[in-house]
Amino acid sequence: MLTGRFGHSDYNNCLKLGYDAEALRWPDWLDSLGINQGLLPEVHKPGDEIGVLSPDMAKTFGLRADTRVLAGTTDGVASFLPPVPPNPDIA
Repeated sequence: MLTGRFGHSDYNNCLKLGYDAEALRWPDWLDSLGINQGLLPEVHKPGDEIGVLSPDMAKTFGLRADTRVLAGTTDGVASFLPPVPPNPDIA
């Protein structure tokens, strides 16, 4: 919803749907189940840029219109990541 483009996720969340995070693709066995892969989300690596905020979302949250939206990850995976020190170049 943040970008106005639906159908995006990260590969950690898509593991639950059968995504192959090692090969970075949906597995062939999904075809044998009759699943329309066109309905599955476009998968991104955590931290990949998905887009920028839509004008409506920027206005709703009082954020700059050029605010980037990045793919996230699951809370379980995020709990293993070390904290990132603040970037002094970002105000």
